[in-house]
Amino acid sequence: MKKVLFVIPTFSNLSETFIYREVNSIFERKKLEVLVVSLSKGKAKISNDLEKIVSYININIDDFIPTLSFSMKNFKIIFKIFHRYYKSSDQNSFKLLKIFIKAIFYSQKLSKYDFDIAHIHFVSEFSSVFCLATLILNKEFSISGHAKDIYLEPCDLKFKAKNAKFISICNTRAFVKFIELTGGKGRKNIVLAFHGIDPNVFQFKKRKLNFNKKINVLTDARFTEKKGLEFLSQAVVMLNKDYNFDIELTIIGLASTENQKMYMNLIKDMFKESGLYSKLHIPGGGNGVSQEDLPTIYNNSDVFIFSGVDASDGDLDGVPNCLLQAAFSGIPVITTTSGSISDLFNEKNSYIVNQRDPLDIIDKFNDLILNKELDKKINLLYTKSLESFSLDKNIEYLEKLLKS
Repeated sequence: MKKVLFVIPTFSNLSETFIYREVNSIFERKKLEVLVVSLSKGKAKISNDLEKIVSYININIDDFIPTLSFSMKNFKIIFKIFHRYYKSSDQNSFKLLKIFIKAIFYSQKLSKYDFDIAHIHFVSEFSSVFCLATLILNKEFSISGHAKDIYLEPCDLKFKAKNAKFISICNTRAFVKFIELTGGKGRKNIVLAFHGIDPNVFQFKKRKLNFNKKINVLTDARFTEKKGLEFLSQAVVMLNKDYNFDIELTIIGLASTENQKMYMNLIKDMFKESGLYSKLHIPGGGNGVSQEDLPTIYNNSDVFIFSGVDASDGDLDGVPNCLLQAAFSGIPVITTTSGSISDLFNEKNSYIVNQRDPLDIIDKFNDLILNKELDKKINLLYTKSLESFSLDKNIEYLEKLLKS
């Protein structure tokens, strides 16, 4: 059985649950032998069985002598890999040297693990270090690229594209961007591979919406610019005050940094100033919620609105998990097509709104409420989600790539 070492910066992050699902699913299917290494432990819960095969590693002063000894024994291959890296890296000399020295230290650490291929997440500096460490050990590596790492934190992309067994990109827009950055058109080792979720976790049910009754609107997004929460909040305030709807807004969101906490407080202030603070709910108070609690929250919601934007710093979404969860719950969806959302969502199966446009959200919300054939949209969205974003289907594809 092939042995795969998953290499992940933080395991497991509340904002990166798609990585946990992927690793845990492959582990449970038992068609590959799985180990996980990570630099730090996240706040998201992981299963007891999986936790037994996770190691958290970091460089410290005690690693100097073992790494020096390792380097002397493996000088030839280290020099060979350094020469290969030097010829095609896009880093300046100082950063290149820093990355390579870290790679030597981590290659010494990884030498203690029995694996055939390392599957490394993100195409940022993190994967530069660990793909070099893997090459020093004369092992194969593959990389999973996402969104922010491609748009804002790319590192040594051409080197990685040339040396990786494969690089999987999880959404079409990021895939096209990666091809553009690497000049990799026609490379068979760069593939589009969607992430997925288990549709059985969420309860699909029909919603009956009524203008004269309370409507629970849900969104699930971190408190960051690219989620566009201020535009959604403006729309909800106006729908309550100017259009006589009775709407309660639930935001499942993380606010772990100072900027995110400031952004969350901005949203709160909008509702306070409008006299509608009782209509705003933030489960966990910005600390997020557990995966176990999500199905209940989705089940109790009537409409899902995602107001994501292409952020000013260039950051973009792929296809957010929250939208897939809404689709599998049978919740009608209003969304922008920021990032790569159009991989799944279109006018036939949902309501598409302009970015940064509260009035468009209001218009589409009214259309949704009045639509007597809403079930057709919901069923189309559910069917397409099953076809492209079912966890089992996408895990089978990743297993095939790793086994090949």
